[in-house]
Amino acid sequence: MISKFFKKIFLLPNLMRDAATEFKKDNYQSAIDIYLKVISIFPEHYYAHLWAGTAYSAIEQNEEAISCYKQALKINSKGFDAYYNYSQLEMKQNRYKSSLDLLLLAIKFYPFKAEAHSNLYYRKGLLEYYLFDYQDALESFNKSLEYSPDNKNALNGRAIAAEGILSSNNF
Repeated sequence: MISKFFKKIFLLPNLMRDAATEFKKDNYQSAIDIYLKVISIFPEHYYAHLWAGTAYSAIEQNEEAISCYKQALKINSKGFDAYYNYSQLEMKQNRYKSSLDLLLLAIKFYPFKAEAHSNLYYRKGLLEYYLFDYQDALESFNKSLEYSPDNKNALNGRAIAAEGILSSNNF
């Protein structure tokens, strides 16, 4: 029997490469099958769970995706990409509060990069806007613009948040 060490050295990279190749070709079910094989051999492999969740999400098998993201986060509680992907899935399903909570964790653990943080705060502003929290949305869009002054989405977001504040003050 091949030891787990040799499987990790020789088998794991090939399986992950094959799964990534299938994913890039939009062959999501094939990618999932390979990721599940990795998980069966290496149940604590964070990225296999993460990418299986992303593949499930791509084919709109949302419950399976959520299960994978939750498992990835059990393995790595600071897994910003799992929090982010899970947040996006929640947003697509109009569960804005849950999405915002997950996004806040993604922001907390995401290594700082100005452009990435600009986009994260833009998404935070959107979620706050959807939750009718216009003041916080405005602050998030402004924070996004601090990191990237040319972020057109954040500029537009700031305008709609300001309109939301004005319209809610007129009642």
